[in-house]
Amino acid sequence: MRRVYATPGRAGLNYVRIPIGHWILDVALDEPYITGQLPYLLKAVEWAEKYGVHVIIAPHGAPGSQNGFINSGHFRDAAYWHTNVTNVARTNALMECLAAMFVHKTDVVSVIQVMNENPGLSPRKKRSDFMVMLHDGFQRLSYWDKFMPSSEYEGVMMDTHIYQMFNDRDARMTHAEHIQRACQNASIMAQSPIPLTIIREWTATNNDCAPHLLSRFQGSRYDGTLNGTTAVGSCAGLTGSAAAFSAEYKEFMRQYWEAQTQAYERGGAGWVMWTWKMEHADEWSYQAGLANGWIPQDPIDYKYPNICG
Repeated sequence: MRRVYATPGRAGLNYVRIPIGHWILDVALDEPYITGQLPYLLKAVEWAEKYGVHVIIAPHGAPGSQNGFINSGHFRDAAYWHTNVTNVARTNALMECLAAMFVHKTDVVSVIQVMNENPGLSPRKKRSDFMVMLHDGFQRLSYWDKFMPSSEYEGVMMDTHIYQMFNDRDARMTHAEHIQRACQNASIMAQSPIPLTIIREWTATNNDCAPHLLSRFQGSRYDGTLNGTTAVGSCAGLTGSAAAFSAEYKEFMRQYWEAQTQAYERGGAGWVMWTWKMEHADEWSYQAGLANGWIPQDPIDYKYPNICG
């Protein structure tokens, strides 16, 4: 595990993002979650400090679910976190605990996210020892105009997630269209009313073929195994081990990866790719991309430096 934190520094990366659930500190009697993660989080921060890597702590699971998604620790029809004052109080307590835990480690844990992919909320304090990261609540960035202005608030970051695979139109785009869309995101990010806006989730692939990506046993939109969808093509050779990927597919991922990183750095304050390592889906893995050539060892060693013009 320690080697995981040594590698990002050697690969020119300066941040790791660590998702956690509320159960790292707080589990109710009627909740099924397994505890015991806190010592591993503390060890991860220790290793990050040793290898000169900064940490973003990102609560992904709030009591009741902030979005209904599987990444919140639930699979529900909607968000229920905000419908119960106890859920909100437990979340506030979690954030206060995390802030107190790392208040003397802000040189390592420099960013704490309020909540991942939440329906929209704002911190209670106007100043913090940390950078406070907000998710865009699945709204256009322009929606946040005049929200938490820098004249009143310090240390506020906006986080947006950009994937090009989770609707029928995106699933059917050509490789060239995916790259073109990625390049266009530079101008969208540049117009964000929150000066520090980053793309904190994106990937080098263009399909949803990875097993259980849309939840367990839900299938894929790309190959039509997701209920109510029509296949674009076969997932064979598009997910799993990189050894099965064609040279053409890997070259597309290199182009698409470079288009995204160049656009996100040109228009915003940077990026954090999802994810470092993924089970049975090398196309989502930064580590596998390094090993197989669609991600450069130095993230600014571009093979296509003018891909966005």
